[in-house]
Amino acid sequence: MRRWVIVWAVFVMMGQAWAEEQVPAIVVSASGSISREPDRAVVRLAVETVAKTAVDATKENAMKMASILKGLTKANIPKQAVRTISYDLSPRYDQSEHRKPNPDPIGYMAHNMVEVVVDEFDKTGMVIDLAIQAGANRVAGVQFQVKDYESAYREALQNAVKAALARAEVIAQASGYVLGKPLEINVSSYHPGPVFKAARTEAMMMSDTSIEGGQIEVVADVTVRYAFGALLSGVQK
Repeated sequence: MRRWVIVWAVFVMMGQAWAEEQVPAIVVSASGSISREPDRAVVRLAVETVAKTAVDATKENAMKMASILKGLTKANIPKQAVRTISYDLSPRYDQSEHRKPNPDPIGYMAHNMVEVVVDEFDKTGMVIDLAIQAGANRVAGVQFQVKDYESAYREALQNAVKAALARAEVIAQASGYVLGKPLEINVSSYHPGPVFKAARTEAMMMSDTSIEGGQIEVVADVTVRYAFGALLSGVQK
């Protein structure tokens, strides 16, 4: 008996879902956004060294990177805020001999890139300057972030739902109906993180680097399906 009760309950739920799908509905999509000043920066710094042998290229690279890490420690950047994201050692060839089947390398390039999370945003320029002075010869980019992204996203989501409701109400009233209940809400999110290319390394060596974060826009998108409610008074169908 219990088995039949469970099966019947499943059929009832399926029937309700099917019935809701058949109800004439208004489907609207809307976006909501909120702007925040960034309070965290993620800086990508690299050391590229070239030498005649692979050993010399890696040794020089390791020395410069160690100097950079030491400088970051002095700037009170915690060790866990720094991570290696790429390392590469590759031979270099004379381009004039590229047609030879097995050309001999004329040297080697070692490339080591680290990512530094700067939670004290006003230190971002100083971190870049320290790294360059210590031997970094490439700044791959600076990414601006909001630490409490979830809070900002919830505000953006509220704005998106309000915008969807306003649009649906206009559509329902123009059709002669009161807006009914929401039948389905789908949510998608936008994650901030545009990478702003830093100025040329040569220019950075001439003066202190100034980093301006501007504003980060946090966006939420929703698609809502509303039922039609009752007819508006005075409207005949």
